[in-house]
Amino acid sequence: MRKLAISILGADFMDLRSTLELCESLGDRLHFDVMDGHFVPNLSFGFPVLASLKTRLPIDAHLMIANPEQYAAQYAAYCDTVYIHAETGLDIWLDCANQVRSLGKNCGIVVNPQTAVEDILPLLDQLTHILIMSVEPGFGGQECQTSVFEKIRTLKQQKPSLVLSVDGGINAKTAPLARDAGADVLISGSFILKAKDPAHAANLVRGVSVS
Repeated sequence: MRKLAISILGADFMDLRSTLELCESLGDRLHFDVMDGHFVPNLSFGFPVLASLKTRLPIDAHLMIANPEQYAAQYAAYCDTVYIHAETGLDIWLDCANQVRSLGKNCGIVVNPQTAVEDILPLLDQLTHILIMSVEPGFGGQECQTSVFEKIRTLKQQKPSLVLSVDGGINAKTAPLARDAGADVLISGSFILKAKDPAHAANLVRGVSVS
């Protein structure tokens, strides 16, 4: 069964505890999107919010920020996996990976829709976790670009042991396509958190049939 990571980008931060409890009841992981208004044209939450989270779920921090090498270790202290964009530069990813792994955590790489798989192949031997973006990073609620799922197939063929996540517009229609492509972790936020029946929405993403 594929893993479900729930993004709290669309959470009600006036009642974050309830959101976390819901995520713990439905998901396998918590996805924490960090945006600085520079690397992407939007702002979200940062390290103080992450440090305050109390959850039993492993946390993946997706750093959509300029100069991630200055902050990677700080986030890694509170996360299981830290994701750094390939678009910041492969040398910067390597710097971040050394910092994060020295703390015993995973460092994944993020690939935007317009970034080719070939751009990250020089790092393939060192990669364990890859996050494929199926929308342009910065804003939730965008339509999924399903063409990027071909990247998942390509990477799985190149290195079957990779943990491949997909993020952006994952819902009842797009989740089956991502699963069929070989995604290991499906990241979904508003589709679940804003649903009338979040448990049913989570099952649709997982591909679980409930009678």
